[in-house]
Amino acid sequence: MAAQRIFWDTWAFIALADSRYRHHQQAKTVRLNLAQQNTYMMTTEAILTEVGNHFSKRHVRHLALTQYQFAAALVQSGRGTILNISTDLWERTWQFYQSRPDKDWGHTGCISFVVMQELALTTAFTADVHFEQAGFVRLVKV
Repeated sequence: MAAQRIFWDTWAFIALADSRYRHHQQAKTVRLNLAQQNTYMMTTEAILTEVGNHFSKRHVRHLALTQYQFAAALVQSGRGTILNISTDLWERTWQFYQSRPDKDWGHTGCISFVVMQELALTTAFTADVHFEQAGFVRLVKV
């Protein structure tokens, strides 16, 4: 039986990296549960770009690098994928983004939703309510 594929959102990486974040322990618990369930991480270059942007200040920059190394280690071990943002995906996402003027979804979120739809992913490691609005299950309720 194949491992359940879980989409990892920016929220997960930031919450795991920042021990001062109020939901850090909750994120660590979810990560441990996912590891125990032998799940498979799916994320995108856009998500990791947001993590790098979030931790761009010199005094926290190492947190972005730690999270990138963690994701890369999952890929190396065969337990994860970091999806490239192709020109075709970029264009499909802009079409999706345009089609939902009723939502406050960012472009990176829309990339995530398009990827999840196209790969038939149902669950995201996130607390972002936008994933539920888009029809997905979010693992963290805050």
